[in-house]
Amino acid sequence: MKRISTSTRLVDKFGAGKHGFTNGNAVAGIPATDLEDTWFDNVQEELCTVIEAAGIALDGNGRGQLLAALRSAGVFPTLALGDQSSKVATTAFVNPGHSLLGNGYKKLSCGLIFQWFGVSTQANSDFGITFPIIFPNQCFQVIGSYRNDGGSQPVIASFGLLSKTGVNVGAWVSNTGLRAGAQIYCFAIGF
Repeated sequence: MKRISTSTRLVDKFGAGKHGFTNGNAVAGIPATDLEDTWFDNVQEELCTVIEAAGIALDGNGRGQLLAALRSAGVFPTLALGDQSSKVATTAFVNPGHSLLGNGYKKLSCGLIFQWFGVSTQANSDFGITFPIIFPNQCFQVIGSYRNDGGSQPVIASFGLLSKTGVNVGAWVSNTGLRAGAQIYCFAIGF
């Protein structure tokens, strides 16, 4: 990118060495700024490069393409954890997202997501639970523990049909192998 440099530019319009344009003044004999193709080519390509970097096809009728590009992940990607560069920090980097409710989650800037939730299982079947948020790519693992509020039987949690959206949870009495209705507290990790 460069500033206008024709002989009719308005010298130092924006400060020392920062030339600009003028409409001129015919009465005072001041000509309007002559235009140069290289300046317009530079402006055009600077803008088009941003739009295309966002994966947006140029559209001669579009009036919001530059704004859409600047808001896209393609132009300002979220920084990797520990990135100390001068790149722009997106809101996903600064505040990757969380919900600290009883059924909640925490997103880390590296893409890892931790989720926690409670479920009351049925004594006769597994219970399907939907995660607080969907894992964008994959859920790696779910672990759980039984909350013993004075019950005499130790319970083991089991998990099946693990997906990005949820998991089936069951409970078994550990010393009998029979199903149990129990309150299970779960922790899931994925990205």
